[in-house]
Amino acid sequence: MSSSGDGLAQRVAELERELARREAELAIVEEVDDALEVALRRQWSVSQTMEHILSMAQARMRALGVMVRTVDEAQAPVDFIVPSGAWLDGLAVDELCAVIEREGSVRRQRGDQVVLGYRLDMDDAYLGSVILAAHSDQADEELDARARLLELWGEQVDNYLAALIESRRKHRALQALSDALRKPILDEGIDAALDVLDQHVAFEDLVLVLRYEERLDQHTVNYRVRTASGTLSANQPEDSPAELLHDEIVRFLEGDDSALVMRLGLSRHREAATIRAANGQTVVGFVSLGVPQDEGLSPFGRDVLDRLADYVRHRVVDFSKEWKNLTEHFSQPTVRRLLHERDYARRFLTPREADVAVMFCDISGFTRMSEQHLKEPALIAKLIDRWGSRAVDFIWESGGVFDKMVGDCIIGLWGPPFFERDARQRCLAAIRAAEAIRAYTQELMRDEDFPQLQDMSPPIGVATGI
Repeated sequence: MSSSGDGLAQRVAELERELARREAELAIVEEVDDALEVALRRQWSVSQTMEHILSMAQARMRALGVMVRTVDEAQAPVDFIVPSGAWLDGLAVDELCAVIEREGSVRRQRGDQVVLGYRLDMDDAYLGSVILAAHSDQADEELDARARLLELWGEQVDNYLAALIESRRKHRALQALSDALRKPILDEGIDAALDVLDQHVAFEDLVLVLRYEERLDQHTVNYRVRTASGTLSANQPEDSPAELLHDEIVRFLEGDDSALVMRLGLSRHREAATIRAANGQTVVGFVSLGVPQDEGLSPFGRDVLDRLADYVRHRVVDFSKEWKNLTEHFSQPTVRRLLHERDYARRFLTPREADVAVMFCDISGFTRMSEQHLKEPALIAKLIDRWGSRAVDFIWESGGVFDKMVGDCIIGLWGPPFFERDARQRCLAAIRAAEAIRAYTQELMRDEDFPQLQDMSPPIGVATGI
């Protein structure tokens, strides 16, 4: 009976010790977790945080001292030690940390002390080492319990350091994206931003498409396709068949990337971000990444992709304003060229004295035609809009600049903005535009939208001065 009672008492004692160990383990996890939450909420520095939790760890684990070797906010190596003093004398810290990094943990006898070490890491990435020194006049069981407490404490610090490193990594990536898209030439900024994305996010291929206007053509659509074999872009129209621009990319902008994926042999498993206009509704582009089907994007990668889309949105909003303003006067190829030039406004659009060919062209007998044939204001406005729009096209097609329209008179300039042709070439270009406008004006006599002009005598014509 006595033997049975002794066995029961021994078992109770073992359970009580086990309960005490579990309570101590739970207490240290809760303590450091709460402390780190406070540090993050108050935005403490790494130094403030480490000083706080190391002091708590020393008290909780009844240690002579505790040390953490890791990196600070600037990613500079740093040692955090509590308390500073004799407990570190003669301790081969560098050698110990090398062993800890390699083996994961260490336990060494050092005179009347025992030194415990634990590796700080996240996803096998080494984040640092923690070293604890304690009196060695303790049973192995108690030292094992202390080593276990150090491990649990270190696991909480792992999470803190990993979050800190991830935050720094994200900050660097986002700062690099922002800096890239500050480049004055949009295409250069986009290419640089995609390089940044490539450095920080793992993907198999990429498609980015932007639009500057509702009408889609080789000038108003900007795109990049990056694969292992290289980059295809809107700056290389010879590499992009018309079908790619007018079919697949249009469908891509409508949210359907299947045709583009099939044509270019891209990854079918994709993650995309929408680029919207300033109103938050109109879609002006997409960026789509091909990713491994069994992995997808990490939360970090998703954040960087979304921020890229947001940064590009702001840049495209500003670019579209420039595009719209410039296309009031210049042809789209000229606008694209201007926007590929650094400091284009100062270099090409500031006032200067130069020889310019000027063409004045207006409809002959416009007042008589309006009063006697068209008569209705809506028809008169329709004809002026139709005629003026085509006249501007002829000016642009001949390399000219649309200056202004005054009533039924259109004025074009040849020379600006690049002044690359001589005076004779400028005048010849103006004459070609005038001839095209005259021919088109005569065609209006047969336009089914204006049957009132068919019997007009004398027929509609233009008066031109160059």
